[in-house]
Amino acid sequence: AGGKTPENKKGIYRMHLQTKGFIVMGNEGNGISAGIEQLVNHKITIPSFAHSLYSTESLNVGVATGIILSEFKRIEYNINESIT
Repeated sequence: AGGKTPENKKGIYRMHLQTKGFIVMGNEGNGISAGIEQLVNHKITIPSFAHSLYSTESLNVGVATGIILSEFKRIEYNINESIT
């Protein structure tokens, strides 16, 4: 089960992502419900590489979903390429 502990939260580019499972995305204001959060095994963060006056603190949920799905697809592609 998940939780709000820091050790349960890792950057997307620093954790071993599996290509099977579920992705749960919450809205920008409220996140996900406490009941759903208890079912989460791993929390993924997307690092911000912008360090300027105009950088944003958080991403729109649609943009964040696109980044996460793209990373999963990249991993799946690399696995399939190494098999053939």
